Amino acid sequence: CPALFRWLLLGPHTISYTPEFGSCSDLIKLTSSAAALTLTMPELHTGKVTVFSFDGLSLKQDGKPVQ
Repeated sequence: CPALFRWLLLGPHTISYTPEFGSCSDLIKLTSSAAALTLTMPELHTGKVTVFSFDGLSLKQDGKPVQ
């Protein structure tokens, strides 16, 4: 699996991170808005596009929370 990700959260005295996520594809598109960071990538074997978003509090895959 060539590419999996985590968002790092840096606080004044802490560092935390999201669960590992990704579709194992290294073909990614990263966009940002005032509401969230969004990482779009195709599934490695099917080509289906998967969207991961992070709003600073929760990580979602195709709109559903990632545990």
